[in-house]
Amino acid sequence: MCATLFALVCAGFAHVRADELPSGVPYAAPTDPIQITSVSYAPREIRRGDVVLANVVCTSNAAAVIAQVGALRVRFVKTAPGTFQSRIRVPWRRFFRSHQTVVVTAIRADGATAQRTISIDIR
Repeated sequence: MCATLFALVCAGFAHVRADELPSGVPYAAPTDPIQITSVSYAPREIRRGDVVLANVVCTSNAAAVIAQVGALRVRFVKTAPGTFQSRIRVPWRRFFRSHQTVVVTAIRADGATAQRTISIDIR
């Protein structure tokens, strides 16, 4: 039931016209392959205690985005078709090693996924 509700909610975003998309978001039909076109974050030099703003741009058929660092998963908020954003406070304590690999996953309404991996250094 939860998966069905998720698909119905996301379906409204999946049927947008190419001329209605934010700049930089490639149009994709609901069954086209999903792609992550960019991952960005600020500040570029991350320190413990910082609030990091992360942005992900995907094809227009992306329903959700999550990022995973070790066992921690962060859900991104969909701000427009194909654009997602999250704010993350880096813990003060040494919960994370200084060098981390972040796996960003974009998810289509039917469950198909695309991933991109980035490396970050925490000062």
